[in-house]
Amino acid sequence: MISKKRGATVSDPDLQRAINDIYNHLNELIDAVNQPNTEAVSNTGGKEGDIRVISASEGDKLQIRTKNGWADLLDGNNNIVRTKIG
Repeated sequence: MISKKRGATVSDPDLQRAINDIYNHLNELIDAVNQPNTEAVSNTGGKEGDIRVISASEGDKLQIRTKNGWADLLDGNNNIVRTKIG
């Protein structure tokens, strides 16, 4: 998992607000990809654009959160893309 980031502290208040805004956006992106690897498949939770990995005996699969729930990554033949390491 990627840890949250903190910006440098500067004396100029306008520059500090800009730095804080950039790091807030960066941390939102980090939160979006920091979904834990799970075997429990729930169609709730997360927000649109989030990414997660689902573990299963037939191989891990990548899912992306859409407005309609979690969607599997499919190949050109509409097969679920799976990976198995080891």
